[in-house]
Amino acid sequence: MYQDLTAVTFASETDLTNALARFWDEGEELFGVPRDVIGGMTMVLPEEAVQCLHGIGISFTTAGVISAGDLTAIERDLLRQEQGHH
Repeated sequence: MYQDLTAVTFASETDLTNALARFWDEGEELFGVPRDVIGGMTMVLPEEAVQCLHGIGISFTTAGVISAGDLTAIERDLLRQEQGHH
């Protein structure tokens, strides 16, 4: 359903809290949108959700997300050596 994923890192705890509220409030456009909190103040979201966040006064930066399946075996091994198993 959601093919284009984006990592979103929020500028502050307040920005993260305000964004999370949008995913839990049934009256909000982002209610129920899948998301994955990956540590600290970063979430992985569908690109459509990122577009919704732009207009609501929340500060964040974005980065692309790739699937492990998009990497070669050598690239996966290098990442495991650098970052460990997650």
